[in-house]
Amino acid sequence: MNMKKLIVLLTTGLALSSFGQTGIINYNEQSLLNGWNLVLTNGMVLAPGVTNQLFTTTEGQIVYSLTNQTINGIANTNIVAADAFNTGGVMLRPDANGDYNANAAIHVYLNNTNWIPVAVTNSQGQWFVATAPTTNGYPFQNLSPNYVGWPLASSAYPAWQYPATTNLYPLLPSGLTTNILTFTFQSGWRYKLGNTASVTVWSPTNQFQFTWDGSLMQTPGGQPISITTNLPLAFIQGGNVIRCSSVSTTVGSNARTAYILNALSVGQPQ
Repeated sequence: MNMKKLIVLLTTGLALSSFGQTGIINYNEQSLLNGWNLVLTNGMVLAPGVTNQLFTTTEGQIVYSLTNQTINGIANTNIVAADAFNTGGVMLRPDANGDYNANAAIHVYLNNTNWIPVAVTNSQGQWFVATAPTTNGYPFQNLSPNYVGWPLASSAYPAWQYPATTNLYPLLPSGLTTNILTFTFQSGWRYKLGNTASVTVWSPTNQFQFTWDGSLMQTPGGQPISITTNLPLAFIQGGNVIRCSSVSTTVGSNARTAYILNALSVGQPQ
């Protein structure tokens, strides 16, 4: 009887161990920007804490970072836009064994103008960004019922509108480009100070950098660009939080006046 019990216990233990190792794998994508569509201009270094960086908030407003917002053509000194970068960084996700795996990758998406929100006015002349199909042409009288002006995120306002700014994006040139984009990332670690509060310490030495050379891709200006690169294991193991510390554009012989950085994120299987 004791031998039978032992065999049952061993079989159950092996089954539970096998189940724990073959669970569902989720893919986790976390943004290193504080929104979308950050404009990269020639000869400039964009970084956390820098003002006047044109980007789109998650609600669809086109704003300048850390600067007073302009709504309906009027500067509102009581509302300051957020930083264009996710200054707090994102937490790296460990695997089933608790290790920060080497499968973390940086994802970059550039120049998809379909991601730019479209602001329109209602019958009172107020500017709004549509976030869902309109109903019976209201509040946008001239739009089709299936119009979607901002498909990337839901609105905190009613499902069909969000107060819009009147800022505009620069036009992208159609020719080839030889610009070089340089992305720099910084590792850090996060301390818990209590049930909800925490503080992050950023390493001045544990950094990772990669460049994208437009002359190698020969991509026309009107075509979106996607870039993927894996994060080095040594960089990942240096902490449990990472952030983008800077993005710079070096002018080439056939320079583009601007790029639109639609998205910058970290992806990990978990």
